[in-house]
Amino acid sequence: MFFSCEEKISKVDLVVPKSRAILLGEINQLDEVQLFWGIAGNLGKGTSHKAIQKGSLLLKDVNRKVSLPLSFSSKDKWQSDKISITPGSTYELNANTDGFSSSANVIVPEAIEVNNLTSQMIDGNVSLSLSIINPTDKEVFCTISLMQKEFYLSHQQESTSVQTISSVPILTRDMDVDNNKYNEFETPFKTIFLRIAANGSKELSFSSRDFYFDGFSSEYAVWVKSVDIKYYNYLYRSAIQNQEYNDTTVKRIQLPTNVSNGIGIIGGCFKVVLPLRINTLDSKLVGKKDSNSKSI
Repeated sequence: MFFSCEEKISKVDLVVPKSRAILLGEINQLDEVQLFWGIAGNLGKGTSHKAIQKGSLLLKDVNRKVSLPLSFSSKDKWQSDKISITPGSTYELNANTDGFSSSANVIVPEAIEVNNLTSQMIDGNVSLSLSIINPTDKEVFCTISLMQKEFYLSHQQESTSVQTISSVPILTRDMDVDNNKYNEFETPFKTIFLRIAANGSKELSFSSRDFYFDGFSSEYAVWVKSVDIKYYNYLYRSAIQNQEYNDTTVKRIQLPTNVSNGIGIIGGCFKVVLPLRINTLDSKLVGKKDSNSKSI
């Protein structure tokens, strides 16, 4: 008895995922609108994302029925300083260029109140506390960060320029914050994630180590943001991904998106900035909300 076999070779086409448009950015009532619009990298081809420089990017105020264009800048961002963002409003972003047409709906949360920023130096720690009031009839989702703006002198030694803006590591033992409630973060934190019930309030205490403060060429401020729920989940999951875990499965956490026909997130935010005076850390400091001022 003889056995034989026939070798048959079939051609299998490799399906390479197509590149998609990507939109990333935050819209709030304080800052100039700056968004990244680009083409996402192609995993199959091993390419990275690149900015789209020509096209139409319009931000529409749904309530006032006004559409305002953004323009491409040298920072590889699309931006406009003529757009006045109103808390409690809904905005629609439309992005169109050859081969790509994307959109996103963004809700900018209503105003919250942030008061009574205090600071005290205790045993090498800078202890901070503040109060957050939610005057709305809906639960709000807040992020709290301590930010540092570093300066450097120009060649003429007459003026300073901004070098970097970065977060200062902070820590809280408050079990109401999601960082501690779900135990998914390494300490210290870059951002504190906190939910406040409708018509509720919260007294929050947190701290940072004194060696993070040189006070010579830096300014400091506490940022408190009330963000929409999808943006909150995006920031929360991104923070988990950015940690230095050995378990690579953490990197596979799917990030939410609010972009139609694309990926990414355009987050809506009400932002409060509380300046922190480092040279008087041993006394009580009171930060005041100013929705008209520019922030670091």
